[in-house]
Amino acid sequence: MKTRNLLILTLFITLIFSCNKQDIKPDNIYKFKEYISYTTSGIVSASDHIKINLAKDVESWEADKEISNDVITIQPYISGKVKIINNHAFYFEPDEILEPNTEYSVTVKLDKIYDNIDKEYSNYTFQFKTITPNYSIQTEALQSYTKTHQYLNGFLKSADIISLEDAKRIITASQNNQKINIVWNESYATSKVFEFKIDSITRFVEDSKLNYFLGWKTNKCR
Repeated sequence: MKTRNLLILTLFITLIFSCNKQDIKPDNIYKFKEYISYTTSGIVSASDHIKINLAKDVESWEADKEISNDVITIQPYISGKVKIINNHAFYFEPDEILEPNTEYSVTVKLDKIYDNIDKEYSNYTFQFKTITPNYSIQTEALQSYTKTHQYLNGFLKSADIISLEDAKRIITASQNNQKINIVWNESYATSKVFEFKIDSITRFVEDSKLNYFLGWKTNKCR
């Protein structure tokens, strides 16, 4: 009997459990125009730094220096570093990629940056949101190791930069309800495109089904 393999692609509905929206209202930047000229806003990549440009110079600041994290607070919480760009701009560099499809609220503690500031202008709050995940899979032709085992090369493409560890969580594969190993090209720790191989697919005498599933779940809120 001629050996055949049926290849079936099954896509799970993408599941996103993002952090709950905080009940925090952003401030009007026009009201703070004497202190704030620009901040990160809108829809941004989860790999972006959070940027703040001030309207007034801070004489003591030096470019490329790290300053205390006390100058800002972020909800949901993110660990990272605050670094100076120049004497009127700085950015927050997260330790990890931000959560996807999540709204963040950032409060700039202007009273920790400027001396003798009016209490009304002591804090400035702004918001932004990270890109909603969207993924696709591209596969090549089924290849053979031997008469009994095959493999399938493919690419996972993401709408935004993600980590390799998260990419590994997105795809699973099985044959006849048995899990199959997926080997990843680990050249990049973060990327929008990852190369993978569904490995050691058994070639049976009778037809069999190879299923690979695309899904996502995140619930790292704090």
